[in-house]
Order: sequence, then structure tokens, then C-alpha cells
Amino acid sequence: MAAFVFGPENGAVSEQLVAQVAKEANLKNYKHLYVSGFAIQDAATKFIQDAEAIAGLPMTYVAATMDLQMHDCSRPRAPARFSA
Repeated sequence: MAAFVFGPENGAVSEQLVAQVAKEANLKNYKHLYVSGFAIQDAATKFIQDAEAIAGLPMTYVAATMDLQMHDCSRPRAPARFSA
């Protein structure tokens, strides 16, 4: 089972966020953590790259595209599709 975390809407994914979520994912016995965001801090990238050694949990960063901000998807005329 995999865990997913989405970074902040108006900022970069931080090392603190990744470390906190990794701890929780480990406690819940997830096998992989996918981290998604519009931007990522260098320290968070390094943490994700070394995650298995540091946190005992493999991680993958998935760059998010702006269409994940689905403000208009609540409208019936807007298509409910996006890509990551």
C-alpha cells in the first residue's frame, strides 16, 4: 500500500513536511511514499533521494502541474481531469 502527500498550494515541499509524513507512513506500515508538489526545496529533494536509508521507506517525488488546482472543477461545465 502506498501513501501520498500533496505539498502546499503556495509554497515548496519542505524537508520538515517530508520527514513528518515519512514518520507517519512508517507507523502505518505503508510500503512507499509519493510526494507531490508545485515546487520542492533542495533539502527535501535530498531527503527523498536518501529516504530508504534515512527513514526506511522508499519515496518518489512527483512534480505537480498547475491543473491540479481544481478551483473550476466544481462547476458542471468544467472537465474534471488533471495530470501530475
